[in-house]
Amino acid sequence: MPPDLSIAELKTILKAVVGLMSSGEEEEDDVEMKTIYDLIEAGISYRSLHWKEGGEASAAQHGLVENNFMSIENTKSMICSGLKHIAETEGGSPMAIDLILLHLASVETDDTQAVITIPETSSKPEFDRKNTMLWNPFGILANREVPRSTFKIFEAKNFFCMQEHHTAEVVLAAAAICKRDELECTRCALTDGTTWMFFTYRQVGSDSGIYGRTPEIKLGENAEGLPLILGLLRDWLNNAQTPESEMNYFNTV
Repeated sequence: MPPDLSIAELKTILKAVVGLMSSGEEEEDDVEMKTIYDLIEAGISYRSLHWKEGGEASAAQHGLVENNFMSIENTKSMICSGLKHIAETEGGSPMAIDLILLHLASVETDDTQAVITIPETSSKPEFDRKNTMLWNPFGILANREVPRSTFKIFEAKNFFCMQEHHTAEVVLAAAAICKRDELECTRCALTDGTTWMFFTYRQVGSDSGIYGRTPEIKLGENAEGLPLILGLLRDWLNNAQTPESEMNYFNTV
């Protein structure tokens, strides 16, 4: 049996492995990758979110709300056409995100609600990862006015970045948002435009928290996953400060 390792030792090993895997690749900047061990050090634990019986179908039905000028089928057609003819950028597929949020805005009538999208990257020449919410949430919230909103969506380059790099960053950003805005809980999402993951976060005391994450939701080749994504977006938007124990479509495990 290998000896028990401390969190610091595990992080050192992980960084060494990541360094070997990425050797030969040019580093964009000197920013430390956040990992599950950073969440453990921050006192943040994980609860998986599993569909309730019939929850997935109910969420998709919830997303079928539409109006005359932004129907589900029209939105699907625009997304598919855009994905076919518009190349992905360094920031993923922002066109798909914009069209999905435009549809969401067309069916939501509460003017007190707001959504903010937070990109991983920027087209500005002076762009520095250390100045983004994903990579430095506590510093950004402490030193810059980030708009308060009901619901925040973090954009990623691609699905690999979502899986390998950004889960911990999103959770730490949610924790920072709760502390700054004095919230007990919040919800957010992470997407590259074609794959979506939805998160819950609840503050526990002053120094710890619990987060949950849904399975990956795929938009699909013909945007067949659009109703489900819209249904979850509507639910996350309207219940952003509702604890995970009272979710409509998921149970925590």
